[in-house]
Amino acid sequence: AADRRRSEAARVFLRQALGPSMSGREIDDRVLQAWRHLFDVTLDAEALHRRAPLARIREHFDVELCADAQRIVDSKMGSILATAHVGDWETGSAVMPWIGFDPFYVVSKPPNNRPLSVHAQKIRERRGVRLLPRRGAMKDAPAVVRAGGMLGLILDQRARKRPILAPFFGRPARCDRSAAVLLKRLRAPIVFAACYKTKIPWRWRLVAPAVLWPDDLAGKSVEEITGAVNRGLEKLILAAPEQ
Repeated sequence: AADRRRSEAARVFLRQALGPSMSGREIDDRVLQAWRHLFDVTLDAEALHRRAPLARIREHFDVELCADAQRIVDSKMGSILATAHVGDWETGSAVMPWIGFDPFYVVSKPPNNRPLSVHAQKIRERRGVRLLPRRGAMKDAPAVVRAGGMLGLILDQRARKRPILAPFFGRPARCDRSAAVLLKRLRAPIVFAACYKTKIPWRWRLVAPAVLWPDDLAGKSVEEITGAVNRGLEKLILAAPEQ
């Protein structure tokens, strides 16, 4: 009721992603759950270090890395994390340096509200997450990857300037061109990962089920690269659509 336009958009997207056979009641329940989840993630981010002290944060996670992702950790290979706004993306970033992806950088667009922006940056940096402003990230990202760091990208955001169209859950979506150009230029492995909340309070499940290697994307256009990334994101989202 507070934001009817976005709630209606959520209904449309859910039918597209989960199938037209869902009843109107099921769809409405999903939309309400999505709003609740958004507020839960926001509040948990503020309380995280009172409930899960940084020195013991690894104890609050069940971590499942596929063999390729573990290989990247073991070899200290520079890589890119591709994820979406699914699960608890804020808390997930906090544990990345503690499972071997260190240093861990995130490309972030600061909120327009300056006090909120400063507050968010302090929280993330306290967790060992280093921020690259979205403006200028193309210039700094190669140095992060060459040095063996991981660069985190949240890639399910609607692009407004010079987008490219690529399928996302079966429909054309306005995707960020610069992200695909960056992925093509860096020639680094792309790790798909997500952090899901569990039914146990203050316990999460972090999974990295797949990796795209540079050879998988060799010779592909930015549209084809974006399509491949979107397919990986779809799997992360369908693993926990209630989140």
